Amino acid sequence: MLFHTLLIASAAILTLGATARSSKGEDPKCPEGTYPGFESNVWQFNAPAAEFINKTGSFLHSEWYIGPLNATHGKDNTIGSTRTAAIGTSTFTEELVGYYRSPTLSVLRFLLANGTLPLDGFTLATYTEEMRVMSICGGTATYFSMTAAYCTDKVVNAYDFYNKFHSDTVGTVAQELNALVFTGTCPAAGIYLPQFCLASTSGFQSTDEARDVAYIMEDPKCPQGLYPGFESNVWQFTVPAKAFINRTGSFLHGEWYTGPINSTHGKDNVVGATRTTIADGAVFVDRLMGSSHSATQSVIRFSLANGPVRWQNYVWGSYTEELRAISICGGEATHFTMTATYCVNDVVGGPLFRMWRMS
Repeated sequence: MLFHTLLIASAAILTLGATARSSKGEDPKCPEGTYPGFESNVWQFNAPAAEFINKTGSFLHSEWYIGPLNATHGKDNTIGSTRTAAIGTSTFTEELVGYYRSPTLSVLRFLLANGTLPLDGFTLATYTEEMRVMSICGGTATYFSMTAAYCTDKVVNAYDFYNKFHSDTVGTVAQELNALVFTGTCPAAGIYLPQFCLASTSGFQSTDEARDVAYIMEDPKCPQGLYPGFESNVWQFTVPAKAFINRTGSFLHGEWYTGPINSTHGKDNVVGATRTTIADGAVFVDRLMGSSHSATQSVIRFSLANGPVRWQNYVWGSYTEELRAISICGGEATHFTMTATYCVNDVVGGPLFRMWRMS
C-alpha cells in the first residue's frame, strides 16, 4: 500500500457555504438524538495538481470516490445537480452546493440530499463534504484535502469511517498517478523542511464570489533566484467562532497580526483595499484579494502588492495569505487556519516570517 510511505496530517476542517446567500451545511444544528462531528485529511503530493484535477474534478463522474452511480440529474459541476449511489444496503443522493475551478484550484462541495443514511454500526442524519485540489510549489506539487461535517448518533464510528474512506479513495488515485506525499514546505534546491504545525487548506471563494474576486497569485511561478514555498497552521479552539471573528475579521484593523499599521487605503473588507506596515525598515503593502463573512465564518485573503521586498536576509518576491475562522460543533467551537504561498530566496524564511508575523 502507498500509505506505508505516507505521512498524513489530519485536521478538522469545516468549509464555506455554497454561496454567499446560502448557509447549507454551514455547521448544521443536529436533530435530537444526534451529535455534530467533523473529520478531515490533508496531503501534499509530489505530482502536478492538473493530474489530480483530471482524475477527481467531476461531480457526476466520481466513481473513483463513491463507486458506481445509480443515477445522475443535472449538468456536471453545476450547483443543484445530484448523484445517487449505494453503500452496503443503503442508497443515498448527494447534491452539489459549491463549485470552483481554475487551472490551479478545484473545489467540489456537496451534501446528503435524501435524509438519514444508515451505515454499518451508525447513522448519518446529515453531512456536508468538500474536496479541494490546489496547485502548490510552482505547479510541481498538489495540496489535496477531504473534509466532512456531519450529524450522527455515534461520533467515533463516523469519524473512523470518514478517516478510512478518505484515505483509501485518495490513496488509490495517488497510486494510479505514482504520487507520493511529502511534508513541510516545497522542495527547493534539494531542501525539505519539517512542518511547524499541521497542514490546512488554502483560500476558496464560493461560486458566486469567484466571479467577482481575481484569484491573483494562485500558486505563482517564481522568478529566477526565488523559490516557491507553502506553509500552514491550524487550530481548534473551545470558544465560539463569533469571538474570533470579532477579533480577527477586519483587514484594515489587523494589528493583532501585522503589528502597527502605518497607513490604509480603501474600505475595510472590500477587495482592493490596502494596508501598509514597516518592519526593520522593510515596507510591506498588503492588498485584499478576497473576503467572505457570515455568522459562522470569516475569510480574509491578501497578497503582497509591492514585491520584491527585502526583510532581514530574505527577499520576498510575492506572498498570498489567508486567515479563516469557521464555526464548528454546533457553534460551540472554532476552527482557525492560517495559510501562505510565497516566493522567497531562502525557503527557510517562509515559516520564520510567518512565526514573526504571529508573534
